[in-house]
Amino acid sequence: MRFGWRQLNECKEMLRSEILLLRASHDAIKRENKGIVITQSHYIEKILKKFNREDCSPVSTPMDPVEKLKPNTGKPVDQLEYSRAIGCLMYAMTSTRPDIAYVVGRLSRFTSNPSRQHWKAITRVFKYLRGTKDYGLSYVGYPSVLEGYSDASWINHVEDSSSTSGWVFLLGGGAISWASKKQTCITSSTMESEFVALAAAGKEAEWLRNLIHEIPIWPKPIAPISIRCDSAPTMARAYSQIYNGKSRHLGVRHSMVRELIRNGVISIEFVRTQHNLADHLTKGLARDLLEIGTQVSSSRGARSKGTTYVNMKFSRFKKLGLSFLYVHQWIGTHGL
Repeated sequence: MRFGWRQLNECKEMLRSEILLLRASHDAIKRENKGIVITQSHYIEKILKKFNREDCSPVSTPMDPVEKLKPNTGKPVDQLEYSRAIGCLMYAMTSTRPDIAYVVGRLSRFTSNPSRQHWKAITRVFKYLRGTKDYGLSYVGYPSVLEGYSDASWINHVEDSSSTSGWVFLLGGGAISWASKKQTCITSSTMESEFVALAAAGKEAEWLRNLIHEIPIWPKPIAPISIRCDSAPTMARAYSQIYNGKSRHLGVRHSMVRELIRNGVISIEFVRTQHNLADHLTKGLARDLLEIGTQVSSSRGARSKGTTYVNMKFSRFKKLGLSFLYVHQWIGTHGL
């Protein structure tokens, strides 16, 4: 049986995400002349309208780093609507917006009994999204190696003495996998919390390596996936042959990480905290670290017609792939 086929136009919207193909964009860094930007501006506009936040005033950060969220001891405030809001934000977070992963993860822990403080925090997220609805993930094909970053914040939740793990993996200049999760075990030091986060990142790296191994065009053999960590004691513990601790849950994770290193699945490298891309998946963003700058695509100082990129001056998010392209302006100029 034979089936006819026809060539369609470029995909502009799929699963509530807009996909753009970039042509011949030149900047200071030598990259491929084609790329892809994925955004969810239409979806964000839809949820802002759904929760009557389409006219709210934008803010520069998704979370106030000074405010401490506490469990509600009284009656829940509009619990069903709060659950709906969390669900809508989670879809954007898991698809194209790693910048709100930490705050959405924190707020989701109060879904069963939200308070007015939690509603105030979730409103701030909506305000942040309104001002950044055109932000998206940019993939330009460079570098073509898979790399990861791991980080943790020790006991940043005083109500239950728990820590937060964060990791992100990049490919082709943009983030392809990220997470900000509450650790399920209590750790007694910063090194232990960092090691728990490293073990979680190692499991994700193993899954990603098995995935790319199934891609026929991927070069074989596959090199170990580099995971960068900003804790020297954690690296020393990972490469140590013997675990002399007394915590069984850490001993199991140590054996797992050692096996991944021994089998050539991962390698661990040190990175300074200011260059750790997973740092903001474990804590709120400070305003001074979220300074927005404008980078105009140019060639030898001359402006390229109609192509404006708005990037983070702060290198963590710039490298993370959040190129923050003004998508609608780009579409209007290039006629996609």
